[in-house]
Amino acid sequence: GRPIAGLPDLAAERDGFVWLHLDLMHASTRRWLDEREDILGASVDSLTSADAHPHVDWSGELLWGVVRDIYREIEGAGEQPAELRFVVSPRFMITGRRRPMQSAHALKRKVETGAEYENSAELFEGLLTEIAEAIGRVANRTAERLEDVEDRVLAAGVSDERATLLALRREVAR
Repeated sequence: GRPIAGLPDLAAERDGFVWLHLDLMHASTRRWLDEREDILGASVDSLTSADAHPHVDWSGELLWGVVRDIYREIEGAGEQPAELRFVVSPRFMITGRRRPMQSAHALKRKVETGAEYENSAELFEGLLTEIAEAIGRVANRTAERLEDVEDRVLAAGVSDERATLLALRREVAR
């Protein structure tokens, strides 16, 4: 891989903060993160791990972890979950992914069109809001599809499927 050039010094004192969104599939990204372990500490392992389980950890001024987001298809909104990794400190927010993500893309568009965030915690809150909205959209589309199937099954009068579908619907509603 080629080296990552032109990225800001994470340890530098500055007014405000920086947001870096990294493609974790590139070997140069791993090297760049490893070179900053003195700043990023144990969060480097979380950023580069293959572990897909959602979690949140912290140490000192760093908060890091893995959250579920929705994979972004080329043509737009996807429906498959994928992991978005993050590290937040007062001076920076780093997000990382192995596949394109809905929420990071939506937040990037907001920033590019003038949305302002006072600090990295506020930006992280914006990211979590985008994630909740993306998951909500998927849940709504799933519920609509389920209702369509339910209507067809109920109209056909297939009694054994009716009971299964109604139980499934109650479970999804919970």
